[in-house]
Amino acid sequence: MDWIDRTIQTSGWVSLILAPFLLLHLSFVYWGGFFLGIFCQLVTLILLKQIALIVFERQPNRRKLTCYLLFKYPIFYGLFFVIFRRLSVSVGAVGVGYALPLVVLIMKGRVGAKNGSLS
Repeated sequence: MDWIDRTIQTSGWVSLILAPFLLLHLSFVYWGGFFLGIFCQLVTLILLKQIALIVFERQPNRRKLTCYLLFKYPIFYGLFFVIFRRLSVSVGAVGVGYALPLVVLIMKGRVGAKNGSLS
């Protein structure tokens, strides 16, 4: 599951590179939404990695899995919805921010396939 860690790290670097440009040229409605989307997707990737590690163990710890699932779906997405409504950010900007780590994941896969290493 090292590729998930590298995707999270690369997405963080890409968002840090984009941050000064977004802060200078866009209002809070857009850059706030963009970073809210990135944050939500990175937390989702981290939680999915933890859930996958638990599920594919020899003796899956059901209590730990239940805790992760209860946090991921009702609590995390409920908090995301409340923050989204309170900040009144752009839905499109949240969508673009949410998609950025997925785009990084796809691009890393394409480059890895081209170079012959998909690890």
